[in-house]
Amino acid sequence: MGVIPFLLGAVVSPLVGIAGENTAVPLGVIILTTSAAAMLSYFLLVKRSSNKKQNAMSKDVVEQF
Repeated sequence: MGVIPFLLGAVVSPLVGIAGENTAVPLGVIILTTSAAAMLSYFLLVKRSSNKKQNAMSKDVVEQF
């Protein structure tokens, strides 16, 4: 799992309560921001497989059944 999620939680957790106890706006902003960062990192860091390799793998799976 690593140390990065724990560090991010330690940095972000005080920001959630920055506007007080009566509003959930900072929580929503934090959730939106971290979700957008996760999606952005996924699309930038994960390589897509080529169609030929993917088609070959799906044919192998079908042949097994």
